[in-house]
Amino acid sequence: MAIFFFLAPVVFVVAFFVGLLGTYLVHAMEWAHFWKATGASLGITMGVLFAIAGFFMLQAPIRPVEGGSPLVLEVEVYIPLARVPAHRDEFDPMTMSLYAGPRDNQFASIDTALNRTGNGMLIVTGLAGLNSNSYSRTISFNIDQNTWLALDHLPIAAKPSEKDSVWSALMPMRDATIAEPQYTDVQARVRVVKRERIPQPSTGL
Repeated sequence: MAIFFFLAPVVFVVAFFVGLLGTYLVHAMEWAHFWKATGASLGITMGVLFAIAGFFMLQAPIRPVEGGSPLVLEVEVYIPLARVPAHRDEFDPMTMSLYAGPRDNQFASIDTALNRTGNGMLIVTGLAGLNSNSYSRTISFNIDQNTWLALDHLPIAAKPSEKDSVWSALMPMRDATIAEPQYTDVQARVRVVKRERIPQPSTGL
């Protein structure tokens, strides 16, 4: 119904005025100028369509790649064991997401096979695809229904390079359930890896 009652009339009106504009530009005054005016109108229409398409193509996210391979953000979250139940199956399913803009907001995958403990911490590993060259990225992490944490302004370049493949320093995650920044004892670090690379547990902090 929207196509029939809204889009079709709009297209008809726009086409009518484009036709008038083409007629005016070629100074068509008689039927002999019909095809000339038609060609001008089609040229104007195609130019406008190409301009609109080009604008949206420029706005489309550009996926960072290295050597033809898509890049992935690897995240390690360090949770004090005091926060972890004695039986870890009591944990609600942990979730992680990466926000890189209104057009790039996605869930990350948490590979529980890479989880490990060390220095009194449970270390959780997550992977999130980098789908755009963003100047501001934020990691969100839910430990349970009542614990929502965030790590803002990741130290990763908008267009990641080789230097971003090195682990960042550990950074405290803030409590995302309150407006004012309040940092917690949960920390995280990040690096960029190629998609086909299977992360292995790292040693040390």
